[in-house]
Amino acid sequence: MDARQAVPDLASADAAVRRAAVRALHACGDAGSSQAASVLPLLGDPDAEVRQAAVRLFCSWGEGVVPLLQRVRRDGPGGG
Repeated sequence: MDARQAVPDLASADAAVRRAAVRALHACGDAGSSQAASVLPLLGDPDAEVRQAAVRLFCSWGEGVVPLLQRVRRDGPGGG
């Protein structure tokens, strides 16, 4: 699966669909990190399992996503 195919499901109203999309991105390995900005909102998801899956996904991507996370910390969500 191409990582971009999972992105629309990250915004689903159904938590199970969001979790499945995160798992699909995880299965893409490092290629999924190209969609990291789309996963960011899930770090604050109302569903605990979705939040945890998003955290695990970011951890699996390693140092490559650190600049994105630093930018969000500096500028806030949706910032610059």
